[in-house]
Amino acid sequence: MTESTNHSGDDSFPPALGDTSTQASPRRGLVVLEGRTTEARNTTPIDLLRASMRSISIEAGRVIIGQQDTPQPLTFCLLSGGHALLEGLPGVGKSLIARSMAEISGLTFRHVRMTPDLEADRLVRELCVPADGGRECLYEPCFANLVLADDIEQLPPRARAVLLQAMEERTATMEGRVWTLPSPFVVIATRNLPPLHGPHPLTERERDSFLMQLTIAYPSSRDLARIVGRTTGSGSTPARQVTDVVSVRRMTDLVREVPIARHVTDYAVRLVLATHAKDPSAPPLVRQYVVAGASPRGAQALVLAAKAAALMDGRYNVAFDDLRYLLIPTLRHRLTVRSAASEAGVDPDMILQQVLRAIDEEP
Repeated sequence: MTESTNHSGDDSFPPALGDTSTQASPRRGLVVLEGRTTEARNTTPIDLLRASMRSISIEAGRVIIGQQDTPQPLTFCLLSGGHALLEGLPGVGKSLIARSMAEISGLTFRHVRMTPDLEADRLVRELCVPADGGRECLYEPCFANLVLADDIEQLPPRARAVLLQAMEERTATMEGRVWTLPSPFVVIATRNLPPLHGPHPLTERERDSFLMQLTIAYPSSRDLARIVGRTTGSGSTPARQVTDVVSVRRMTDLVREVPIARHVTDYAVRLVLATHAKDPSAPPLVRQYVVAGASPRGAQALVLAAKAAALMDGRYNVAFDDLRYLLIPTLRHRLTVRSAASEAGVDPDMILQQVLRAIDEEP
């Protein structure tokens, strides 16, 4: 995504950004911008915001090798308050990506391995960070901010329903009491590429609960050599914390305050409607292969992620480019396609690319 010209006038931005306690570094008065720590007193509110958002993405790109297309949209997902589904072959770093995002963002983290024998009650307990003697953990459960649901398609339906409830309602039931989950509460789930899917494939409704699906590609020969060198040597490259949970919470709130013009919203709506075979604007691949298009939740996800993208670019408004950039990761998992599509070598990404070509910005 390219840098756009900022609109002038900080007074039009939400006042909360002017709070000097909003910071992009765990140390007060400092921000980490483009890998450098600088004094925050000379920065504008939008600089503080962009520093926080961009630092998360940049640091993730430094730690995660060979996945250049993953850190930025995953940052948008995190700051939109949504959940992410990572799909890829075993061993390509899906778990590392989730753990790194938690460490970089200063969020508490739980890695829960989904197994066929994991019961619902035990799953809820697995969402908690082990008590370390702190007062806040003595008398009530400490649920993690970011949960890695590793190999989610191994989880049986009853336990998965509990996880989906936590994702959608931000609550969990333990020992007969309903607990409110922390803010933020983000689930990053992983699953293998077909035909290596688990015994309990995600249903259309379950997939719709994820704001994004990101495909984790197998590394190139050059990247694989870097991975081998980094992981088999004596040194290590730990992730640096560049922000904290309070800042993430404020950024998530601010994302929703970004305005979007009516004609830009209209473009998002027309893109989503074009994924339905019966819609007059649907392109040929949609009419031929799509059984069910994206739901209204897909339109919400697209606009929220686009708002986060606009903020990272230093803009107070959503642009058409933001929607185009994020259409595929926010909608690819929401399309239900016929088996004939895979037989013809057509996947959801190809279908959505045709949607982008078919729908004009202005009606």
